[in-house]
Amino acid sequence: MYLAIYQDNRGRVVKSVDGGITFEEVYFTPIERFGVFGVAVSPADPNRVSIATGQGGFLESSDGGKSWRVKKWFPDGLIRLIPNPTNSSEFYVVTQGGEMYRTNNSGESWARLTEGYRQFSGSMKILDAALDMLNPSIIYTASKFGLISSRNSGNVWRAVPVIIPPEALPVRAVAVDPKNSNRIYISAASEIYKSD
Repeated sequence: MYLAIYQDNRGRVVKSVDGGITFEEVYFTPIERFGVFGVAVSPADPNRVSIATGQGGFLESSDGGKSWRVKKWFPDGLIRLIPNPTNSSEFYVVTQGGEMYRTNNSGESWARLTEGYRQFSGSMKILDAALDMLNPSIIYTASKFGLISSRNSGNVWRAVPVIIPPEALPVRAVAVDPKNSNRIYISAASEIYKSD
């Protein structure tokens, strides 16, 4: 297992091969006060690990964390890394500024998805994002606007009607049941809501 942690003023990635009994550090941010905000292990190759850093780096290791290669430096820090569970080459990243990008080729090139949701006031303040595990072309984002989704991998976005009026409260988290695409959970303020 791999964990993204923040320790001694640096983002780090630690790895355990004994079920979490011991850990070995396999990455740390070169500059203090930057975190690591996502670790993804390829389902097709457990030695291929990708990370997103608060410094704006999307990095990949092909040898289980022994060495790393920068695939892309973004102009803004990354705060989310969302891997597609059925396609080990597809990832979404979210920046601190609310931009979202998608790669279909393990980070060699990126498509900017922001223009599709920018028209929803407050949607640039993304607080969480989730893929539908049964249909990974469907992505949801929780934001200051509320809940929005795309059914075509982030190309076109729509507002999802929720019980909270848009912009009344930010939707802070979203999750989709991995066994039932119709069941969606969101949190707003101190409440959790479920749609079947």
